[in-house]
Amino acid sequence: MIFLAQAYRWRRVVSAWMLGMLVGAALMGAMLESRLKAAYLEVQRLELTVSEQAVTLEKLNKQQTRRFVVKEVSELVEYPEEAVRLAVEEQIHRLLKEFIGREVHDLDPFLLYNLFDGRTVSLEAKSMKLRVKALMISEKLVIYVQAVEQKAGL
Repeated sequence: MIFLAQAYRWRRVVSAWMLGMLVGAALMGAMLESRLKAAYLEVQRLELTVSEQAVTLEKLNKQQTRRFVVKEVSELVEYPEEAVRLAVEEQIHRLLKEFIGREVHDLDPFLLYNLFDGRTVSLEAKSMKLRVKALMISEKLVIYVQAVEQKAGL
């Protein structure tokens, strides 16, 4: 009987030890799970950052190889008479079309402004003075001018 009592005691010790191991493993698994989740989320965040930066780098590389050149010109003339406005637009367009194909960063906005501001355009019966209201330089060069009729004596 003593032998049986010690056997039961031995079983209890082994059972308690095994139960402790199982509880410890479960707690360790729960702790590691939270750390693994945090590490997994950090890896996903870093992968997203890397992919965003790769896309940005690719775009910047394309921009370096792609030149921004003037592809189109447009002129807007403010004057009440349609015929005079069209004639002035035609003369301005003749000057602006020389800028097609030039790189945008090479164009001097002050030079373009001064090229047209105060310029006198001679038509058949009238002489018009131009005042630049706005100038936009990009792949489309746009100039907005106001045409003012000059008096014959000046």
